[in-house]
Amino acid sequence: MEVSMRPASMPTHKVALASILDLPNELLLKIFTSAAETATTDVNPAVEGVRDTSYYIVRFAKTCRYWHTCIMNHGAFWSTICVIETLETSTASIERNIERTKTCLQRSKLCPLTIYISIQSHNQHAGEENGFSDNISAFRSQLKELSKALRPYADRIVSFDLIVDEYHSTACILCALVGVPMPLLNKWVAVNTFEEMFALEDTDPEDEELFSHPIFAQSDTKLVSEESLHPELRVVSLNSIPLSWSQFSLRKLTTLEITMLPDAWRPSAFTLGEILRTSADSLESITLLAALSSEKSCIRQTIMMPRLHSMVLGFVNTSELIPFLNGIEVPNLKMLVLNDIRRRILHPTDRFIDNGFDHGIVNLFNVMIRRFPIGQLQNLILRHIAFCPSRRTLGNLPTSEILAHLAAGAETAAKFFCSLESLQLLTLCGPDQVTLEALNGVQVFNDGTLPKFLTPRMTDLSLFEIGFYMLATFLWTRLNSQRAFIALTTFTIAVPNDWFLKFPWWSMVVTSDVAKTIVCRTSNLPAELEAQLRHH
Repeated sequence: MEVSMRPASMPTHKVALASILDLPNELLLKIFTSAAETATTDVNPAVEGVRDTSYYIVRFAKTCRYWHTCIMNHGAFWSTICVIETLETSTASIERNIERTKTCLQRSKLCPLTIYISIQSHNQHAGEENGFSDNISAFRSQLKELSKALRPYADRIVSFDLIVDEYHSTACILCALVGVPMPLLNKWVAVNTFEEMFALEDTDPEDEELFSHPIFAQSDTKLVSEESLHPELRVVSLNSIPLSWSQFSLRKLTTLEITMLPDAWRPSAFTLGEILRTSADSLESITLLAALSSEKSCIRQTIMMPRLHSMVLGFVNTSELIPFLNGIEVPNLKMLVLNDIRRRILHPTDRFIDNGFDHGIVNLFNVMIRRFPIGQLQNLILRHIAFCPSRRTLGNLPTSEILAHLAAGAETAAKFFCSLESLQLLTLCGPDQVTLEALNGVQVFNDGTLPKFLTPRMTDLSLFEIGFYMLATFLWTRLNSQRAFIALTTFTIAVPNDWFLKFPWWSMVVTSDVAKTIVCRTSNLPAELEAQLRHH
């Protein structure tokens, strides 16, 4: 016979409710937090770790009066504010978002705030033949209203992420925050997605749209750029956000990212040097992609950055980077990423022809060999770097010039790879033939010293966007050679799937089973790129 310990007068559902009501507030709030984060699928794809849990928190609050009281009095539930908007034929959606933002700000009490705003309005600009154009003015007015709503709470903002696709929207959202102290702000991310390609075009320095916004145009504008206003700021990431760089005087930064600036708005090597000098002792990571002016200037006094361990560099012309690299010292650099942005955006066919080859690449690598601690790098990524003009370009030159280009490129590549004595991870995206030949090379000495293999400690190698014949030559040399190359732990090649099956493994000294072990992963490429790579 089953014996129940429950009082006869108390229904089952009330017993269950009573047990929940007995939970301490702290435990109940932890359960709500965990449940909301687990159920939330609206995860911000651009900023890791930002989740908008408010939808589920509101639903929990409607369960009973006790839960409602607990949730409404817990400011942390309302301290992460996500506003994701797209321009539509009505402003009803953004109006609701603004009201929700105001409510969350009021309920957040004194908790630190995390703000994430994503606004998409491109292709709905004034003058277009669609239902959106008549609504742009009202849409931007609502963005200004959103900015005003944030201003009274600026002193509690810890993290601010802004993802926008035009300068007008960016200016509208930031307009009420200019010159406002944010004493707790630790991270500021501002991304202009639509204008980023301006970095590769000649932009009028008196661009009407930019100068219509004092935020960008006036040199005395204090937009998250002064230590007195933002003393705790440590992470700054700006994508296609032109500022008055001479007024940028933040100290104690650990991460600085400046990417894809219109050419007329890029700082010179000297100006960027002064920005870095203020945080030289604290910087750990720097990203500069199409961020330096081609203006001839230099860093007058060498900047030592002892904590810098990661550097991502990208150039449209090598002349942008060389003056900057000549003025810095990074004794503890462990990771280096180098991007040729001009070659990256070329159509695959144009990339192989590449009549606009940048002959300064040899000088750039010689500067890095001389200025950087290449021998202690552990992770290296080269994207679309070519040490030598393409075969088609060379074919139009006199024989003496062809030999000179090949010799200079091959010598520099070999010298660079030979210096990578501690390198463990190497990724090559869109490499040229000279790069691959250098990677399989051996340094021979005339004094009887044993030959030296390049990258002797490399354990992981990844090759992407590589032509079939270039790949075949590389693999043939590496796998069929009698040289004792250091064994790789991981060898990743991203190629069309059928390339692996068509490669003549049987003609090599290794068996196909061994080859499959070495080449451990293949992946699909876009059809257009695959078609181009098959012929190169």
